[in-house]
Amino acid sequence: MGLLSNDRLSFGPFKPIVLRGSPEEDASTVFTSHVTLTLAKPEKLSSIIVTLRSISLVYFPEGIGARASRTTFEKTLNKQSLTLLEQKTEFSIGEHRFPFTFIVPNSLVDTIEDEFGRVRHVVEVTVNRKNKKSILNQWKLSKPVLVLRTFLSNSLLLNHTVQDLSQTFDRHLTAADVTIMVDVAVFSPGDLFTLLFTIQPHQKHVRLEHIEATVTESRRYAVSELKAWRTTSDTFLLRYLDATSLTDLPSSTSSSYSSTSSSSNTDLAMIFDRQGSGLDLMDTFSYRVTFATPTCKSNIHHTTHYDDISFRHRLDIRLTVSYLEESGERVHIDLNSPTVSSSSPTTTSSTITSSGAIVSSSPTSSAQAWQNVLLKLRKGRPGKYDEDQHGRQYEKVVVSTPIHVFDCRLKEDYGSLPSYFETGLVKPRFTTIMPTETGSSSVKQKGNKIQQSK
Repeated sequence: MGLLSNDRLSFGPFKPIVLRGSPEEDASTVFTSHVTLTLAKPEKLSSIIVTLRSISLVYFPEGIGARASRTTFEKTLNKQSLTLLEQKTEFSIGEHRFPFTFIVPNSLVDTIEDEFGRVRHVVEVTVNRKNKKSILNQWKLSKPVLVLRTFLSNSLLLNHTVQDLSQTFDRHLTAADVTIMVDVAVFSPGDLFTLLFTIQPHQKHVRLEHIEATVTESRRYAVSELKAWRTTSDTFLLRYLDATSLTDLPSSTSSSYSSTSSSSNTDLAMIFDRQGSGLDLMDTFSYRVTFATPTCKSNIHHTTHYDDISFRHRLDIRLTVSYLEESGERVHIDLNSPTVSSSSPTTTSSTITSSGAIVSSSPTSSAQAWQNVLLKLRKGRPGKYDEDQHGRQYEKVVVSTPIHVFDCRLKEDYGSLPSYFETGLVKPRFTTIMPTETGSSSVKQKGNKIQQSK
């Protein structure tokens, strides 16, 4: 065989190629290393060629193409070659080192590893021996290299002005004014993520019912050449950790609430629990809330810029407040009446989207009739039901904004960065030919759409 073992032909250490900013930015990165050739006897070599190759592979288990005859589609995205030796030369016994340097454009697709699509980068070296034209007499070796993309672009580094990366959303409700601020709309899996909430009530009996923050990951796999694609999505809940008051209170009276704090400080944590109770707002609610982001073990991917394997992320913040009528009186429900009295206020729901539109809904007479039927089935708890559900109007704020998720391997040591598969966190689900196992995802899949033109 023409293949050499690592002790005869080897590469020097590879540092990851770290791209900066968006692929559209006019920039480049230098990638350098060397090839080491160890000879046990004199050899005549005609050429040594090093190639940096980027390969994309998309996997469709249901089949694509004519008669769905193929399950994978592979193509070369980038190829650069350097000739380290271009004339016939005789080399003596011992070790010979050949350095090389690639100028990598910022438009290069970063490394992607997923069960239905991946982009990998490899460095290949080919050593051709003199007067030995057979491919079996070529010495070859290849080694993968990791390509990552960071947030700090060259333009940001060279710009001396202060960059404001926060986003603020103001909503004016009947019960209160709500301000939500996103500190920085980016994170790396496993990092802490903070949101600032300020709620200024306009009247008495205002209650903060619930706050929820989620990140939705939308994935699209496409083969434009065969006009086939698949779309899937997952939603990850940002877990509440703690909150710090932003009001100007003395240090002795300011407080920090944690999900693991004592029982007297659990009211704030209950706001972020779907089964928890609300919090009555006696004054301005102003807190910096810290959330835990999903980790790589949760199978969240980094945001990509590649059309054939596109991963996008969206941050959704849902906040619900409620208030009583101006009289502040509870409404009594007559369980013997077939319908609710027209003088009794009905519960309404208003949803305020990020565009500022308000969508309101109120139960119809048919819905009220069914509501009374359900009330009769709850004769054991009519008082609590009236207290919690009637006489209150609910307003919901929904804020959505794109968010960028970075590769979690950016936080590791560049000299010893493993792949997702090497860490054991993600098992490879397919090879370049066909899948080795199907497996089941630990994250609930929200959508799965496959379409192919015939």
